[in-house]
This record gives sequence, structure tokens and C-alpha cells, in this order.
Amino acid sequence: MANENGGAFAARPLQSQSEAKIWNTPSSQNPSCSASGAKKSVHSLAVIDDVGNVHRFTGRTAWALRALIEAGERGCTPIDTPGPRWSHYVFCLRREGLDIETIAEAHGGPFAGHHARYVLRTLLRVLEKEAA
Repeated sequence: MANENGGAFAARPLQSQSEAKIWNTPSSQNPSCSASGAKKSVHSLAVIDDVGNVHRFTGRTAWALRALIEAGERGCTPIDTPGPRWSHYVFCLRREGLDIETIAEAHGGPFAGHHARYVLRTLLRVLEKEAA
């Protein structure tokens, strides 16, 4: 599907107040970023950052943060740590104030291109964790 720019899709403006509210809502109040709107969560993680702020995460966001903590400086990619929506998990973690670096890496093969490597830069101490 092409647009008036000759085939390239451009970002569209927000169409409604409810759509704008989603983009301006803190992650802790956004059901897609936290378990507040989820029916069941098998992962939960509470961490404290280097300035004393406590952050609590559930579901796949907690899973992604745990993977980033365990990976350390090596970081995570969707290739070596498969997850369906890495960019969204990182988006949610960043909205909570965590510093996560994105490094673009090239890859070859029949579907050559680029992928992201995410590296957690915020110093965290795990307070409590739970996994199923």
C-alpha cells in the first residue's frame, strides 16, 4: 500500500484524544507496558536504581529486563534472545526511566539487514523476582 509520497509510509498524526492519551501515559499506567491490565503474569521483577527509585515490572517487560540484567555488557538481540516485541519492551522500560542503549548491527545471509542490540546502562539491584 502506497501513500502520496510514492510508496513510503509516513508517520500519521494522532487521530483521537484516546490515542494521544495512550502515548502520553506513564508506562506504569499503560496496560500494554504493565500487568495492571493483564489477566495473568508469570514474571515479576522489582529493582532499585542507583538513585533509590524502586521500579516494579511484570509479564514480558519483567522477562526482558531480567534478560538485559543477565546479559550485562553483551546486551540482548531478538536473534540471540528471541522475544516477539523487544522494541516494545525496551520502550516500556525507557518510559520508566531506565537507560537502555540501542546498537544497530548488520547481519548477512539470505535476509541481510540490520537488527538492534539492547544494552542496559542503568545500574540496578534486584529486590525481588518471580518466574513461573
